[in-house]
Amino acid sequence: MTFNQTNDQVLTNSHESNTDIQTAIQSIKENLQQSSELTLEQQQPSATSDQDSTDLNHFDDLTEKRQLINELLLDNRNTGKEGDEFYLISSEYLTKFLNLPVDNLYELKQQLGPINCTSIVDSLGNLYPENNEPIPTYNISKEIFEHLSSWMGVVGNPVSRNLIINSDTGAKEVERYPVTFLVHQLGSPKRQQHITSHFRSSHRPQAPPPPPPPVPIALSRTKTFNDLIETIRTNIFKTSKKSIISDFRIWFIDEDSLPFHIPISAFVYEIGQKSLVTHSLFGSTIKSQGITKGTYDILIEVKERNHFPLDQFVLSHSNAVTTAAGAASTSTSGGHLGLSNLGNTCYMNSALQCLLHVPEINFYFYYNIYKQELNVNNPLGYHGNVANSFGSLLKQAFDKRGSGSGSISPRDFKSTIGRYSSMFSGYLQQDSQEFLSWLLDALHEDLNRIHEKPYCEKPELNDDEINDSKAIIELSKTCWNQHLARNDSVITDLFTGLYQSTLVCPDCSKTSITFDPFNDLTLPLPISKKWYHTFTIVDLSPAETKTGTRIMKLEVELNKTSNFDDLLNYLGNFLKTPTTNLFIYEIFHNSFYSDFQRDYIKNRFHPIGDIIRDNDEIIVYIIPHDPESDIIVPVFNAVENADKSYKVTNIFGIPLFVVLNKEKEAISFGQVRKKLVEVASVLTTVDLVDEYETIKQSKPGYIAKEYYNKHDFTDVASISDGEESEGYDSDVSLANPYVDGDFGFTMMYIHDYNSHKLTSSSYFRSKFSKSKNENDNSQGLTINVPLHKPNFHEFKSLADQLPENKRNYYHHSKVVNASEEVQEETDKADEEDAVAAESEDSSTTDEEFVMVDPKVNVPPVVPIIPPSVSESVEEQLSAEVAVDDEEEEEEETENEMAVGSLFDSTANLPLAPGSESTIPSNVNSPRSPEDSGEDEQRPLVTKDTILLCDWDNEIFQRCFGEEELTTWNEIPSLSNPELEQNRAHFERQRKAKISLYDCVRSFGTPEVLGEHDLWYCPRCKEHKRATKTIQIWSTGDILTIHLKRFHSARAFSDKIDILIDFPINGLDISSYVSDPIQTDCVYDLIAVDNHYGGLGGGHYTASVKNFRDNNWYYFNDSRVTRIDSAEEVITNAAYLLFYRRRSTNEFLGSEKLNYMLEKGRDQYNQELVNRQASIDVIAEQIKQYGEFESNLIKQIELDKELESRKKRNAQFNLDEEQLDSSEEEEEEEETSEEESDDNDNVRKQRLISKGNNNSKLIQIKSNGRQEVTSSPINLEESDGDLYDGAV
Repeated sequence: MTFNQTNDQVLTNSHESNTDIQTAIQSIKENLQQSSELTLEQQQPSATSDQDSTDLNHFDDLTEKRQLINELLLDNRNTGKEGDEFYLISSEYLTKFLNLPVDNLYELKQQLGPINCTSIVDSLGNLYPENNEPIPTYNISKEIFEHLSSWMGVVGNPVSRNLIINSDTGAKEVERYPVTFLVHQLGSPKRQQHITSHFRSSHRPQAPPPPPPPVPIALSRTKTFNDLIETIRTNIFKTSKKSIISDFRIWFIDEDSLPFHIPISAFVYEIGQKSLVTHSLFGSTIKSQGITKGTYDILIEVKERNHFPLDQFVLSHSNAVTTAAGAASTSTSGGHLGLSNLGNTCYMNSALQCLLHVPEINFYFYYNIYKQELNVNNPLGYHGNVANSFGSLLKQAFDKRGSGSGSISPRDFKSTIGRYSSMFSGYLQQDSQEFLSWLLDALHEDLNRIHEKPYCEKPELNDDEINDSKAIIELSKTCWNQHLARNDSVITDLFTGLYQSTLVCPDCSKTSITFDPFNDLTLPLPISKKWYHTFTIVDLSPAETKTGTRIMKLEVELNKTSNFDDLLNYLGNFLKTPTTNLFIYEIFHNSFYSDFQRDYIKNRFHPIGDIIRDNDEIIVYIIPHDPESDIIVPVFNAVENADKSYKVTNIFGIPLFVVLNKEKEAISFGQVRKKLVEVASVLTTVDLVDEYETIKQSKPGYIAKEYYNKHDFTDVASISDGEESEGYDSDVSLANPYVDGDFGFTMMYIHDYNSHKLTSSSYFRSKFSKSKNENDNSQGLTINVPLHKPNFHEFKSLADQLPENKRNYYHHSKVVNASEEVQEETDKADEEDAVAAESEDSSTTDEEFVMVDPKVNVPPVVPIIPPSVSESVEEQLSAEVAVDDEEEEEEETENEMAVGSLFDSTANLPLAPGSESTIPSNVNSPRSPEDSGEDEQRPLVTKDTILLCDWDNEIFQRCFGEEELTTWNEIPSLSNPELEQNRAHFERQRKAKISLYDCVRSFGTPEVLGEHDLWYCPRCKEHKRATKTIQIWSTGDILTIHLKRFHSARAFSDKIDILIDFPINGLDISSYVSDPIQTDCVYDLIAVDNHYGGLGGGHYTASVKNFRDNNWYYFNDSRVTRIDSAEEVITNAAYLLFYRRRSTNEFLGSEKLNYMLEKGRDQYNQELVNRQASIDVIAEQIKQYGEFESNLIKQIELDKELESRKKRNAQFNLDEEQLDSSEEEEEEEETSEEESDDNDNVRKQRLISKGNNNSKLIQIKSNGRQEVTSSPINLEESDGDLYDGAV
């Protein structure tokens, strides 16, 4: 539709619509004519109401608006120029606006509504085809649309189009479909912050989101390239206004399905046709350059740091490769760049340097062969991201243009592996071998050629084929083919070998042979891996069977794989005592900290090094006993602080144990006392038993007797009953009239300490101990020890359990003093009672009741219960205590007070039957301890009792006060000849060299499986400790050897840093490979991964042979130095060794891999030549662009300089005019002005491109006229259209 047609029919699109509009116009004319014929009287206000007047005004207003629109539609005929803006609205809407019979504008708005611009476009905002519009449209001028929208309103975005001249017909028409530009940006998107979680390792990450598409921009063909850039700047980049000439460049590209961001390398190498828009076209319309219809891809290049990115890229890549020979030279350069340490990433850097310099791996990634084998859908892989990241890093490391920088940062690679492995996500030190193993597996899965893995059952040999070598070879082939059916990649081609594993049942001799793949060969070092610890040995054997020092130090040597049982057997053999008499505890602050017997079931399955740490203080007690008749009770020794003001009692020495016969000694106070004196002698050089006898014998009138009677106790005889008798007296028992039962120390006790309410730190320590030892076996233990420091105030005197008579004899020296004190108190109490009786008043009731304050603690009245019923009372009291114990968690504070008061009052409670208090004093029945009937008594001490010797301070100073008197401070050591010999042998091994062949030989040493690693025998139908032998069946072309220097590689718990002598060239392992088919077993060293340091970490470096120049280099993170001699790589820090099979072929691996490498190299070399050609094309366009920009800048500067000179001359002439005063000088001034004008015109020359004649020079005359002359410079040299492939 031409513009003339549009204006002639008011931009109609159908005959019917034109008729309606003409009818409306004619109606408006008739109304206007009728209104002009009205008389003046008719025009005067009538007697009608104000409402009628208002309606008439609205009618006149609507009429005027319709007349205005009609006039604009008629006046716009044959007007408008190319580029003018027109708007499209519904033809029906315009017809109703002009035709709808209404009285006023308000009614029209109510019935017609606002202009709906959304109804004439589709969901994407595009106009429908002109011949298939659901709603016909009109093209109206901008002025008409502004009037209509201000009167009626608008819904949606106005639809505007520009007027354009049809190049074929020359007619004016509205541009219904402008050009669409798909805008791309040069460069990579900004790095996204990857948010990781603690549970990332359990969920494999999803594939990354697709890249954003290009942004479409619609622009009229009448707009200029300046308008295009300004539209992109404001709508896409949203940046402040910049100089379009200097900060933006537009490239037209011919490529489909490109993302918004296009990397520089992809733009240069992967996009075919590309054209740069020069400055000469910035002011030209898009239509003038042949851009008339369709969609165009354009790329915006934004200047960064005063330079365009492509300029820098071209500068660094120009003239790199021009021929195929030059391309081939790239394979013999590079490989000298270090890797920056990002924070404890030396383990990664060293392993990467070794792997990057494997020739086959290097070429496979450098020639981009890996891209052909990416398996992005492998559920065990990583969507190809690990392989892509590794390939990108390899190309950076071997880029010869980057050799001057010294190092590169592997940050992108570190970020990639961190997303897929939580172990390597942070910046903690890790093990290089574990990282290499993970990386090889990740590359294998990303590059696995098998997309659908078949199910394969592992084959086995029949029993009659075990000794058949042919059957074994066939089994190995079957296992290898099954592995290749599921795993086939470049890693499998180069690294994978086979182990032969043989298991033999110790009972039935059933033999099982299997084959398993491996990527790295872990070799044990053929030295003794020992665990050492120094124990304190405390020998509590009876004095008559043991002489000499009772406390000794013993250093123990065990294998690192030994367990707790091995330790017990070692100690039992060395100390020549049954293991049942050995008890091992950890001591801390003179108290028990750990009971290894309690966790025996768990300890027997753990290495001894995990159970006992280096700094643990461990005591081994030798306690001979009879488990059936004896009990073993822990004993602590304590003494009150010499400073009485503090009232602090301290535990000293080490805890001890006393063995008591349950039926004879545990019920006798004297026997317990005797045992404690004997066991306390272990802590001092003083013989306490002899000293005890010496003190007794030194007493005046000493008479030695086996048993003393009551009359031997002169102080007690006056208050005792009975007649004198000889022999054993149950009341006297083993009491001695010359020495009290608490002489030197007081025996204290507490029953079942672990079940009592604990206080303060003891309580929390007990809770911790229970949580630490979940499997509490205390009920079945021979000894119950408190795993916390006992509270002294909770102990009570053991003598309190004795009946009063017997207690008096054991403590006879205190009886008289106590009696005198009681008599004095009795007399005093009688006097007070007499005074109180006189002061009684009449207020006392007849019943003589007394009010007692319930808050006052009154001792309970305890009835005397005969022995026959005391047992039931004891049971009742025990039940009450048990109830209190069960409720102690719910009512902790109250029950603690209750339990305390209960035990505090035990002296007033009736004693339990069978105790020494229940045995009547019967002097007429003399008997010995063996037949005294004490075996029927309740014992004073049980297996749940804890004893404490509270030492008198004076006696303590005499026996333990000086350091030379104690035996627990300076402890002598037991000689261990076997350990000393082994240690000397080990030191010789450390100083001597061990050959790598020794390590390979030790690899095949048979070993017996441990208790926690049993093998299920299919013949015996049981788990057995089978004998396992692992042999090397076959090896890969790249042999990675892991020297097992760490006992626990993850924690670096121990390191063996002896020197392993490994060959640089000619490692021959043919005698250690079981496969008879594999004969080429000679390898040459290509890389070494080193570890320096010891426990807790260290530092990794790499010594690598660069196959591109055949020189050795030392890579210490970012620092790279050359190694003069290959022998320098043999150090005691060698951890991983990389060997390459010696071969006459150029490449190793499978035939398929060799073919791919050769073909990939040729394609890569040709691609380098093609890339250089692409760079040259871009460089030429950029060069011409720069030359034109430089000329333009010079011209702008020249114009500025001419303008500045003009202003200076004008100012100078003005000053001269003001100074001249004479008429003669004025004439000279006029003459000077004319000359100045002529000179100024010469300086005002400008270059203007006029039409197609670019060699025109416009000369500005003094009279203001412009004369066009020929220019001596052909401006086409610096101005013109797009260069080389321009639009």
